[in-house]
Amino acid sequence: MMLYKISAKIVKKPSSIVIDSSVYLSVLNEQETHHATSRKFWDRVTNSSSKYSIIFPRLVYIEIGNRLFNRVHRYDELFETQQRILTAPNSRISELDESIWLTAEMIQYHCHLKTSDMLVAATAYETASTLVSWDQQLLKEANKVVPVATPGEFN
Repeated sequence: MMLYKISAKIVKKPSSIVIDSSVYLSVLNEQETHHATSRKFWDRVTNSSSKYSIIFPRLVYIEIGNRLFNRVHRYDELFETQQRILTAPNSRISELDESIWLTAEMIQYHCHLKTSDMLVAATAYETASTLVSWDQQLLKEANKVVPVATPGEFN
């Protein structure tokens, strides 16, 4: 088995962002502590004149669907929400292909993350993106390999 090494952390400010499920879920839930900040961030980056490309790892898309369905138990609301993700301006779904898996394999030697977070960080690394999340552990560890920010810090 060949071991790979993560090259230096991306240092220039990326024009694409990978958004973790914690951000999108706080956009949807008005009772969430970070709802207002997340909503403001979401409105700014999904504005049709936004300079940012938004990348949703397929895993995040599925996590959002799972969390929403467990909360509302309604397929119609789940489908409507997932369609909003897919149709957000400047956004796309990133599939979990072999390059993401290999990058996650390398990241495990640098970051102490659960598997799902490692795949989100690997997506940010592979797409040369800033990772945006409210998950403090994810931000702390992923910062070793990619630029990170909370929605409130991102500009």
